[in-house]
Amino acid sequence: MTWALIAGVVWASETAFLGSHRSGCAAEVIGAATKSVAEVGSSSNAPSPVAEPVTRLTTPDGGRAAVADTPQTADALTAGVRRVVLAVREAAAENHARPDGLRGDRLTECLVRRSAAAASQLPRASAPKAFLLGLAAGTDDSSVLRTAPFIHQVFVAAESEDERRQRVAVLGKPTMRGRRDLAQHFVVSAALTVLVGPETAETLGTMKELRDTQGGTNFSFADLAADLSGIAFATHVLKAKIALGSLADSFLVSEFVPEVEPLPENVTWQAFLTEYGSAQNERFLKRRDAIRQTVLALPGYRK
Repeated sequence: MTWALIAGVVWASETAFLGSHRSGCAAEVIGAATKSVAEVGSSSNAPSPVAEPVTRLTTPDGGRAAVADTPQTADALTAGVRRVVLAVREAAAENHARPDGLRGDRLTECLVRRSAAAASQLPRASAPKAFLLGLAAGTDDSSVLRTAPFIHQVFVAAESEDERRQRVAVLGKPTMRGRRDLAQHFVVSAALTVLVGPETAETLGTMKELRDTQGGTNFSFADLAADLSGIAFATHVLKAKIALGSLADSFLVSEFVPEVEPLPENVTWQAFLTEYGSAQNERFLKRRDAIRQTVLALPGYRK
């Protein structure tokens, strides 16, 4: 992801945000920002990483073919994502049928492990991406990923509407650190890291929190911590610093997502301006970087 594209996201995001007092759901936020990336990218020499088909997206390290270089590898990835989503659906159905079924963080750990086990059987070239995208698709009970402009194709291809309804009916409420919303932030940010790179994924997460100050739940640094955790997790998986086999054997929420109780939540727009100035202000960046360092100090990233 070039700095020009990132700047385009930030500029378009802040322009849209400051010019509107309406609240927006995650799908609207993702749509606005990905559209801005496409528009900025179309005016540069490099092809836009999100305006093109899913075979031409940006790598987490700024390279050019994150998801697939050719239709053949795109087909392999799609098949891999479907296999991971199927593994989640089967694991959720088995758990739902048990009178003592897993809940909360333990349920999340089970679903991540089953996803990683399924992905570990896939071709090495597509396995990490299929794992991260399939985990997001399989544990998401909203329509955010399936409707977000420019990135929805891979999630629509992951399962049919009937398959999705069956999965959601038995999914339960997988959490991270006891919260459903943190699990959603984690998996969506991990998927976005595959699709648009870590920098843009982080920008999208911050923008979503800013939008929440205009009629939503206000700015949550706990949500931001989950975003940063998902981005770090995906980056490590994509760079093979975390093996799928290890995740299949022993994934624990506590090793990849920090405690969030000390972090400020329900920060209003006025309070955010007073305390941090803006999302580009040194005070905010210092707070964000401290959260990132807390994430990277967790056991999962130090093995």
